[in-house]
Amino acid sequence: MKRKALKTIALVLAIAMSLSLCAFAAEVDYGKKLDEALALYKDNGLYSNNETDYVREALLEMFEEDEELFYKLVNKIYGRDDRYSKYMTPEKYEESYEQTNSMVGIGVVITTTDDGYLTVQSLMDGPAKAAGILPGDKIVEVDGMDITGYLPAEAGAFIRGKEGTNVKLKILRGEEKLELYVRRATVATSDVTSAYISDKIGYIELSYFHGINTFIDFMEAYDDFEEKGVNTIILDLRNNPGGELNCLINIMDNVIPEKEVPYLMAWQTKPFLVKTFFSEGYGWEFNKFIILVNGQTASAAEIMAGAMQDLGYAVIVGEKTFGKGLGQRHIQTSDGDEAIITGLELKLPVRGSYDGIGIKPDYQVSMKLTPYKLPYLRELKKNTDASKIKTDNVRAIEERLKCLGYFYGEADDEWDKRTVHAINLFCRDNNLLQIGSVCKWELIEQIDHATQNLKYKYVAEDKPLDKAIELAEEFAASDKKAVRTDNSKINFNGN
Repeated sequence: MKRKALKTIALVLAIAMSLSLCAFAAEVDYGKKLDEALALYKDNGLYSNNETDYVREALLEMFEEDEELFYKLVNKIYGRDDRYSKYMTPEKYEESYEQTNSMVGIGVVITTTDDGYLTVQSLMDGPAKAAGILPGDKIVEVDGMDITGYLPAEAGAFIRGKEGTNVKLKILRGEEKLELYVRRATVATSDVTSAYISDKIGYIELSYFHGINTFIDFMEAYDDFEEKGVNTIILDLRNNPGGELNCLINIMDNVIPEKEVPYLMAWQTKPFLVKTFFSEGYGWEFNKFIILVNGQTASAAEIMAGAMQDLGYAVIVGEKTFGKGLGQRHIQTSDGDEAIITGLELKLPVRGSYDGIGIKPDYQVSMKLTPYKLPYLRELKKNTDASKIKTDNVRAIEERLKCLGYFYGEADDEWDKRTVHAINLFCRDNNLLQIGSVCKWELIEQIDHATQNLKYKYVAEDKPLDKAIELAEEFAASDKKAVRTDNSKINFNGN
């Protein structure tokens, strides 16, 4: 009997524990709790009444105690139905939606050429161009400091400085040596990069739809292609997050060669409005656009890629895009805060809505990671230091530093400032003591070890760009102009 009673007690305890666990696991209905708590206070509180909005009053007191709480609450409200609506302080808005494309400098893009010199690759409209600096000029000194062998980023840090100050540059232009003083100023940077793949193929990388400057820079490159006889365009929209709708509209009007072609529909409910955008037909006839996209291509960039694809003007290469087919209004409040509110849906001519779906490429191609392949490297002479006197390992060291990205130009047997500078860059990045006139064998071993480790690293092969160039060559050779999609397929409702 005793044992049976114990079993019964154990069973009752188990059931009680189970019920207790279920109670803990149950979701709390905070709406019900809040309603009940308010009703109890209103019905029984000595100082309560039915006219006061107790929730609002309590929240206002909490906001006065903690300003951040206000922004957290409003963003909870804004974010209930979509992930794009936000409410920000003026400072946060400026940080998140900065409108300026500028920097203080002289307006040069520099690169390192095979001879080890820092060479002007291109110029922006700015002080350098006004001072007469030309593409191809080699910058050898900045304010009296020899920068031969420096990395472009390092040299750029010395060239930039406080607005209104002068920088002294020593330049090689062929056999000519020049000394120029250039006054630093605010220089507009560009979201547009362009190049010629061949005499018939032009390449434009558009990183952001940033307003009038982006539009002007795009059109300068695009119109130049027409003048030079280009008939096929590779447009790289990878990692382009979108930007201003007006910038997109201006570009589309100047790219689509036919007038009154519908390419975008925007609809909103408050107030109800449906607007269809038609082309102005300012563009020149081309054979084809090949547009590169990936998972970070979003918003306005998706519209351009999707509309050009829908209308038959383009083929798309790469990976499926982000899928942001909603537009936001930016509204400033009375005290300067910024409300970003989703107010419209954007639709493409044939596929209609693409929000949450993205744009599917015609050619699905991804970046390919491949193991790094070391080039032939001269064998190191064991236990041998390197210096101006002992040059046995100099070429082998320079070959390894070149693989690691510290040495430019052709490796040779000469111990010079290029060698010393490259070794010291390696030392700096690896928290090692800098060298003077000798590179000890222990350091040489560390350089060799770092180089051998490259075999375990991967490098990215731009397979999408390779495919785009392959397609562009086919279209460029055909000399067949792009044919627009039949009007019957354009209804903005999707297939």
